[in-house]
Amino acid sequence: CALHLRQYNDALLINDTLRMMDAFCSLEEFYSTKADKAFDGTDILLAGLFNENQVELKNLATNVVYENPKMAKLESVLLNQFTPGVQSKGILFSKTRKSTHCLNDWVTKNTALQGAGVKADILTGAGNGITYMTQ
Repeated sequence: CALHLRQYNDALLINDTLRMMDAFCSLEEFYSTKADKAFDGTDILLAGLFNENQVELKNLATNVVYENPKMAKLESVLLNQFTPGVQSKGILFSKTRKSTHCLNDWVTKNTALQGAGVKADILTGAGNGITYMTQ
C-alpha cells in the first residue's frame, strides 16, 4: 500500500510541475511493471482501481483544458530566449530525475521549441536525496 501511495504522490508532484500526461505515464509504467511481481490483496485492489479508471484518466490527461499553465509559461520564456539565428544556451533545473526525463521529453516533442532550435539533453546529479537531487 505504501508503494502505491508513493507512486500516486510522485504522480501528483509531476502533475503539479509538468504535464498531466507525464503523471499518467508514470502511473501506467508503475502498474505495468507491478503486474509481473507478487501481489497481495491490497495490491490487487489498487491495481484494479487503476485499470478500471485507466481510460478515463488517459482522456483527462490528453485534454488540453487541463494542461499545466506552467508549461505554457516555460515555453514562452524559452521561445523568447531561443530565437533562430541567435546563439543561446540554458539550463533547466528540476527536483527529481523523473521530472528531468519528463522535461526532456516535452522539449523534444514540442514543435515550437524545435523550430526555435532548442536542443535538450539530460544531466542528473547523484546524491543521497537529503542534500542532493532526490530520486
